[in-house]
Amino acid sequence: MNKLLFIALLLTVTAARVFSQDSIVILHSAIGAVIDKETKTKYVLFSEIKDPSFNYCILKKKNEDYFLYSYFHKDSLSVSRIEPEQLQEYQNNISKLNAYYANLAKRDSLKLSNKKKIDPQINTQKLEIVNQQNKDNISQQVRRDTRLKEDADRMELNKKLGRPNEAYIELFTFKGKKKKQ
Repeated sequence: MNKLLFIALLLTVTAARVFSQDSIVILHSAIGAVIDKETKTKYVLFSEIKDPSFNYCILKKKNEDYFLYSYFHKDSLSVSRIEPEQLQEYQNNISKLNAYYANLAKRDSLKLSNKKKIDPQINTQKLEIVNQQNKDNISQQVRRDTRLKEDADRMELNKKLGRPNEAYIELFTFKGKKKKQ
């Protein structure tokens, strides 16, 4: 009888310990039960943990409450309660980020045959080609624009210095080929 009473008492104590134990919760199948520092950063999880010595964390359920067990370097532990709504939000964010990361890995699905090709029927003689005369015209326009900008800057400086009507003349010589008429 004593043996039977002892076994019943032992089973009751063991069953009570099993029901009172914390069960580990897997937040999402993509990350598993243990959430390390890299996973926390990648999926933007638990932003309330800002400690740089964070190592990893485990999510546990005790009765109807969820707790986050955060382990830090130097064997320190922090336990914080997490609301079920917040867990649902984290799960949704992980799913969205997984879809985003999967799309990044895919290659461009555009077909190269859709690219426009140059039509061989185009008359290339009608296309304007940059020749020496066009290059000279471009150079002259650049020089003219540069001089106009410098003149405007000088006039602005004279206005600031209180000499608005003072003239400034710059003389320079041009040594180059003479154009044939």
